[in-house]
Amino acid sequence: MRSIMSPTHRAPRSCSRIAPRRLAAALAAGSLLTLGMAAADAQVLPSGLSVVQGRAQVNTVGNSMTVTNSNGAIL
Repeated sequence: MRSIMSPTHRAPRSCSRIAPRRLAAALAAGSLLTLGMAAADAQVLPSGLSVVQGRAQVNTVGNSMTVTNSNGAIL
C-alpha cells in the first residue's frame, strides 16, 4: 500500500517556531500604532446633532457625552 503523502511533504510550521524577538517587536509596533490612533480619536466628540423624529437631548461634560432620546427617536 502506498502512502498518500510524498516523502518531501512537510507539515506546516506552527506559531511556536516564530523567533521571540521578532514576535515581541511586531506586538510592540502594533500596540504603539493602536495607542496613537485611540488617543487621537478619544479627543474629539461628535457635534451637530440633527433630530429627524422624536426628541433628543445632549449633555457634554469634559470629554464625556450623554445622549438621551425618546422612544423611537431618529437622530
